[in-house]
Amino acid sequence: MKTISIKKKRLEFKFHKCEYEEVRDLHDICKEMFLSSFVPDFPDADAEEEEGLPAVAEPSEESGTQDPDYDDGGNKEDTNERSKIENKKNSRTKLTKTLYKKIALHTHPDRLVSLQLDEDEIERRKKLYILATVAADCNDTGELVDIIVDLGLSPNIDLSEEVEILNSRIENYLNACKIIKESPEWVWYNASDEEKLSIEKQILYQMGLKKKE
Repeated sequence: MKTISIKKKRLEFKFHKCEYEEVRDLHDICKEMFLSSFVPDFPDADAEEEEGLPAVAEPSEESGTQDPDYDDGGNKEDTNERSKIENKKNSRTKLTKTLYKKIALHTHPDRLVSLQLDEDEIERRKKLYILATVAADCNDTGELVDIIVDLGLSPNIDLSEEVEILNSRIENYLNACKIIKESPEWVWYNASDEEKLSIEKQILYQMGLKKKE
């Protein structure tokens, strides 16, 4: 019974994730149309700005010469960067390490060579590996479980813990969709012709915009 419940929860999660991705893609179209229809309603100040632009400093001859033995601290920066990376890895929790290892087994570039996958799937998994690495450094178990489910795998963690993580991710997707659907560009783009007239008046007044001619 528990196995059926977790499968349903994973399907519910996938549904809301797909819904968010669809809304996000449509929102890009809404923004593009919105920006092509409205412009800021203030006088063109290009001419004034040109007069007041600061002169661009020309590179001096001295800037091209430098003592080859000069140390600009680059080595120290490299050392500090490596130290930061090691600290991030050491700060990963046990759960994070478990989830990340599972993802790496199916997405690490070195392992993809031996798998019989088409080019598109290889590229997709490489991107997932990068996302997983960032998530692991941040101890973002929700994102890691997200990636594991996306790969069609089971996280193999305590079921109640997985349900809690999935519920949190679902709530995040729902909130993200809600914010997008309340944005001016979304409301305007998806309104009927009659509603658009009223909405445009509000946009012009509240946002300081004007219709493009």
